[in-house]
Amino acid sequence: MAPTHSPLITHPRTPHLKIRKKAATTDDYGRLQYNPWAQALASDTRACVLTGARMPRSLMGKWGMVRKPDTDKLYMLPVELLMDSLGWRPSKNTKKARRNQDANKEAATSEENVSDLQSDSALDRRRFFDQPMTLYMAYLKNPIRRLSEKVELSANAKKSPIARLLSFRWRSPHGPFTPRDVERLTWSKDMPSLLARQMGSDIVKKLTSAVQRLGTTEPTADIWRAVNMQHYSDAALSSALECLEPVQQMECGVVLVLDGPKSSDAEPLADLTMLPQVRKRVPVFDLAQLLSESDLASLRQADPWFQKPALFYKPNTASGVDLVISLWKFQRYIAG
Repeated sequence: MAPTHSPLITHPRTPHLKIRKKAATTDDYGRLQYNPWAQALASDTRACVLTGARMPRSLMGKWGMVRKPDTDKLYMLPVELLMDSLGWRPSKNTKKARRNQDANKEAATSEENVSDLQSDSALDRRRFFDQPMTLYMAYLKNPIRRLSEKVELSANAKKSPIARLLSFRWRSPHGPFTPRDVERLTWSKDMPSLLARQMGSDIVKKLTSAVQRLGTTEPTADIWRAVNMQHYSDAALSSALECLEPVQQMECGVVLVLDGPKSSDAEPLADLTMLPQVRKRVPVFDLAQLLSESDLASLRQADPWFQKPALFYKPNTASGVDLVISLWKFQRYIAG
């Protein structure tokens, strides 16, 4: 090809005609705003301190140090599940507000925080929560159970297995933890059962809060639909879902089953079921199997909606998305 016949010469591309990626529209963001699975996968990636696996932050739990008032022991607990009982509240200071502070004041505050954290008085729960002292650990029953067994076997050991969960940046000389502080770390022996109870109570609390928004005139209110299952089986559930009225983005919803089997020999429901309206599968959370009898009774007494055999729930709020993610983490933990 002669140089004069080159398309770079015969058909030059001007800058304003350059092909660029199409910018996302409001509708594009709207389709993902209340999609629990998209929101979970879009969260920041963190490494689990227990397994070392890297996964989205929304799929893990936040753990922190809590000091009992009558002892000097530091208990490692899932603080996100105990915020109400501990009286904690997240800090309202944003990154933008901290950047706008005076440089000298920020440096002085940083020095005070470091000196306070190195002192014994700083090892209180509120100071640890206000500071970025959060561990991310996946809610996995078997690894947590094995860790509890190791802690119990090494009760008289010089170094506890819990110390390995701390980053080297937290320990002396880089961080606020002195060797004495590391020795004070304590792990509850019944952590697997404690975690199951706290996660169940958290689910009941979030479900009760979500159903209280029913009847509001907000266009983005969560959507609840009753699913009239005739009996406990996958076929009965699929048949009942066919009667539901189609709604927008129905594939972002979940099915909550509240009536469990009459006998322990009944075959459990599948984790996913097909929605005939959109021909896509959605998760099934069998609350009758996941929750304890006391939590299930509290849930049924909270609102008449929870006395129905099953419900279809589609979140249209940020708290609703958090509820669905919590349900998924709880189901994964119970499954082991």
